[in-house]
Amino acid sequence: MTKEAVELLANYGGEPYEDYLGKGMSNPTQAIVFDDQQEFFKALGQVITDCIEDNERENGEFITKALKDIRIDSLGKDIIYY
Repeated sequence: MTKEAVELLANYGGEPYEDYLGKGMSNPTQAIVFDDQQEFFKALGQVITDCIEDNERENGEFITKALKDIRIDSLGKDIIYY
């Protein structure tokens, strides 16, 4: 996930996580941690709503690209999206 997408989602909840090395990855990436999937989708829905209302095409593109390539790991209680 790009740093811009992580920063955008962090405005709506979640905790940024730098240099996450996911399963099978050789290079670390930016990620964001949420307590559960419901919190992630709530934040995502709000980002999309705000992008539409404010006509913020650039933010919408960050999120669209992030969702196309998103991967998920469980951290026990939390979930990391990268």
